[in-house]
Amino acid sequence: QLNLAEKFLQSLGQDINQRLEVLTEVLGRAIGQTATQQALTLVTDWQNLMRDLILLKLSQPQLVQHQPLLASLTKQAERCKISDLLKWQAALRQAKDYLRDNVNPRLALESVMINF
Repeated sequence: QLNLAEKFLQSLGQDINQRLEVLTEVLGRAIGQTATQQALTLVTDWQNLMRDLILLKLSQPQLVQHQPLLASLTKQAERCKISDLLKWQAALRQAKDYLRDNVNPRLALESVMINF
């Protein structure tokens, strides 16, 4: 779980091709309902990471959920504007809606990665 979170954080600073490669690595070859459930779990985890980044921007490190990743989160939070984090949080909410509406999981997650 922490490994996936670390990969997500690293992908935020990469170009689009590298972000899509991370997505392929994380999502794997899952298909059907398995892929949808896996994608929903990823989006939820990513939302929690975004929450942590927002908390760090608001100087609330004691509330960070992913304490083992605090150094990586802090480093990433320093590079981001809070407006970008909120935009990315909205993209994650939209991806979750897409997944619940039966959109192809890979397409929903690619949309998120492109928006980052």
